[in-house]
Amino acid sequence: MSLSKQFYSITVKLLLPLLVLVLLIQLIIPAMGIHYLKKWYSEQGNNYELTIDSWSFVPWRGFLSLGDVVFNHDNDVSSIHEINVNLGVLDLLQNTITIESLMVDGLKLDIKKDDVSVNFAGLAINTVADTNSQPVKESSTESVEATPWAFKIEKIQIKNHNLGWWQPDLDMLLEINNINLINLKDSNGLMLNSLFNLKQFSLKNNDVVMNEPLKISLDGEIKNVFEQPEFLGKLELGTFKLATKVISAIGFENLTLTDIAVSDKEQSLGLLELNGLAVGERLLKLQRYEVRDINLNNQKLSTGIHEFSGLKSVIELTQAHSISELSINNESSNIAPATPKENEAVNANEDNTDSVFEMSIVAIQQAENDKGNIRIINRFVDPEMDLTFSINDFLLTDVNNIQKPINLSLVARTDEYSKVNIEASANLSDTPNGKINVTIEQFDLIALSGYVEKAIGYHVKQGQFNYEMDLNIDNGNLNGEGKLKINNSLMEPSDKDRMDQISKQISMPIETVLSILKDDNNNIKLSVPIKGNMNAPDFGVDDLISQVGRKALITASLHYIKQAIFPYGLLMTVADYVGDELFSITLTPIEYQGEDLTQEQIEYLEKVLAIMQDKDSLQLHVCPEVRKTEKLAENWYAGALEKANKIKRVIVTADKEMSGRIVLCQPKLADKTQVKMGF
Repeated sequence: MSLSKQFYSITVKLLLPLLVLVLLIQLIIPAMGIHYLKKWYSEQGNNYELTIDSWSFVPWRGFLSLGDVVFNHDNDVSSIHEINVNLGVLDLLQNTITIESLMVDGLKLDIKKDDVSVNFAGLAINTVADTNSQPVKESSTESVEATPWAFKIEKIQIKNHNLGWWQPDLDMLLEINNINLINLKDSNGLMLNSLFNLKQFSLKNNDVVMNEPLKISLDGEIKNVFEQPEFLGKLELGTFKLATKVISAIGFENLTLTDIAVSDKEQSLGLLELNGLAVGERLLKLQRYEVRDINLNNQKLSTGIHEFSGLKSVIELTQAHSISELSINNESSNIAPATPKENEAVNANEDNTDSVFEMSIVAIQQAENDKGNIRIINRFVDPEMDLTFSINDFLLTDVNNIQKPINLSLVARTDEYSKVNIEASANLSDTPNGKINVTIEQFDLIALSGYVEKAIGYHVKQGQFNYEMDLNIDNGNLNGEGKLKINNSLMEPSDKDRMDQISKQISMPIETVLSILKDDNNNIKLSVPIKGNMNAPDFGVDDLISQVGRKALITASLHYIKQAIFPYGLLMTVADYVGDELFSITLTPIEYQGEDLTQEQIEYLEKVLAIMQDKDSLQLHVCPEVRKTEKLAENWYAGALEKANKIKRVIVTADKEMSGRIVLCQPKLADKTQVKMGF
């Protein structure tokens, strides 16, 4: 009995110091650490205070818990509701840091960034490198190679966080509902399950503003966390609405990225699915947009097929021909074009093909059996234009930036009878090569009446438009032909000033041109070559259309007259203005071989009469000219006028109705004696 009491006494004496040591480690040391931490924080600024409502520390379990940690600073508050950490103590003996569990709940933190530092919880971290710091000298002492430490994570839980990020050009508030990381027992990866709310987002003084919170869900697996991390999983974004100064609203109903694989070398995505895309109130709507097989690395971005459905677009034009829903002011841009620095100059003769980042898309297509609609409205023409294109088929293949041909196929309609077909194949290099074919059939010209009026000063009452163009592009040079046919057209003058302007541009009255081009059924046919250089500084679409339009009118008019008076049209020309007088089409002049007209000249005049009978709005100008050396001859003026009268007499004798449509000009001196005629 006495032996037992003696053993008990010895045991108590031995364990008591150990117990005191444990209590010292568990209570006094953490309390001292917290005390000094509070003291240090209070020294970081005026009215800085750190409070910790509760704490618990169990060293032999590797457990630390902090409750209601509050940082008071600069009249602001940052806080953490609870932190719990469990470390594997025995694993430390094997140079392994094991996080058995980590839970952080209720973090509220604002991060503010300026040009020199990042500030959070009242603390500042300098982000500008200190150029005066001296490099650390390497020690000559041979270092002893230490046993490497390993890391393990079994469980991490982050929940109920509110993080604010504020800087001069960006404001953002992120709510973290939860982030769960759980170790997979059968692999070296971590299962990730997370849910976020992006509650606020704006750029550059509200140039870009998010209109409602965005829900973000990210789930998957993180492999090789501490070596070569790789993420495999899925990302989902909920309803997204954004407003910018350029456009009032951009958004979508949801966006899903599946089969994500992200590593430090390559990123891939099995499927991107976007639903309910909307740009502006009516500018663009897509029911669905889907992209498959996206791959990205340092050299190339490649994707599989892009497919869309439910396309609806309403493009309303302003008086300046811009899109009303896009508030773009190009003149307000003060951004100067970038110029290469001397040490960044590129030798134009060097082959930089290897440095080009490649982009490749297999195809962009409209879903099968789907029909898109593009409506174009212009209320600043009279009558207003309101035209809807129904997109039956759209296919764009081999989209790339490496000078390979891109192919386009488009089939559209404006009503149940019309058809618009575009087939094109061309590259996007600085000197493009390719082919373009455009066919437009049974297009109702009334829809474009306002534009026709602005173009030539005529109002369209009826007419059907058909067009076919075959165009080759060879190193940026255009070579092709456009064939235009307007069926059963009826147009009436509406803008005299515009008619006069166009008449001067084409060197003939626009009334004359239209009367020449129309046949008995009010059909107009034009065929004109298309030429130009796409790389010329003064070349543009408007310039091309203007050139084609003028050439088409002149070429078609000359062709008709030449065919009508063949073989007498070899010298026929289009004259320019002389002062305020417009000579229009000048026919082959008549040179008298004696006092009377020859039989051949009379036959020529009969063909001119046939043109006037066919085109009852044409007037014939008969203008005699006398060689300057004949001015001394007696009655040269009267003789010249009589030559013109003989021509009129031949035509009027054949058709008295022509008398009022033949105008005699005053004789004038010239380099040659002849009688000019023209419409």
